[in-house]
Amino acid sequence: MPADFTLQLPVPCDLVVPRPVDPRGRQGPTRGQARGSQWRRCAPGLYVPAATATTVEQRVLEQSARLGTGAVTGWAALRWWGAAFFDGLAPDGRTPLPVPLLAGTDRLRPGAGVVVQRARVAPADVVLRGGVRVVGAQRALLDEARRHVPAPGTGLEAWEEALDEAAVSLSMAFGARVCSAAGLRDWLGPRRGVRHKGFVLAALARSVDDARSPMEVRLLRRWLRESELPEPLRNPVVRDLDGAFVGMPDLLDVELGLVGEFDGEVHRSRARHTADARRHAAFRGVGLEYVEFVGADLRTPGLVGRRLREAASRCRPELHRFVVVQ
Repeated sequence: MPADFTLQLPVPCDLVVPRPVDPRGRQGPTRGQARGSQWRRCAPGLYVPAATATTVEQRVLEQSARLGTGAVTGWAALRWWGAAFFDGLAPDGRTPLPVPLLAGTDRLRPGAGVVVQRARVAPADVVLRGGVRVVGAQRALLDEARRHVPAPGTGLEAWEEALDEAAVSLSMAFGARVCSAAGLRDWLGPRRGVRHKGFVLAALARSVDDARSPMEVRLLRRWLRESELPEPLRNPVVRDLDGAFVGMPDLLDVELGLVGEFDGEVHRSRARHTADARRHAAFRGVGLEYVEFVGADLRTPGLVGRRLREAASRCRPELHRFVVVQ
């Protein structure tokens, strides 16, 4: 479990509100200033000082300033609700995702940095949070999950990957407590004609509500899809027979005594590596078989399952000297 991963964030503050052109230059740039290098056009008719940092929150605020009756949705709304996982970046960790907006009755023009859904939004479904019009967490999660739907004609493996990634998004929102699985299911239940509702419900069935990191969820999905082993416990407290704390592994098959963990970049420092080595030794000291994975492992089909099965073959239940507290 990456202890440095943060699930929740406060409402953003200290952002720069976009301004329209002001002929007098008091509330915004003059037309001449807007054409200069000291101001940056962030949306049609709106500007911020050129030195303004382009954080994910600033990007969302800039695009939201275009709204009248519409609202921010999808990953951007979930970020605004406090779910830290939704950082506005594509899977490569570098490419910014466009900010998703529900147009409502606004005549929004699509453009760079934004994707516009031509859908009405009921006033009751919009909340003004930190000065930004956002949809409720359930609607935001629906749109975020649907973002992962593959193109028609996509193969079965790609559909499995898409469902797993949608499950990751759902799980991280649940972990941040912006919504619950039961709350989303109840909200979706009576709604008819919802596009890709079946996909979202299938992803919901794969989600968890107690994950500590996205890679933990991805590892769990690989464990279940590839290993043919029972569903493991997630983040259980492991103690030795004297009651001393041993650790909290990402995933644990209690019967086999098999631990699976994701080893991310946060574990690369010398101090952290030393602590991890001691922790691994502590797990093995109570009879647990330990197997760790890195990002490349999870991107290689079948590798996680193969390594888990190999580790399972080495398990010695007769040597177990631990108890588990959930």
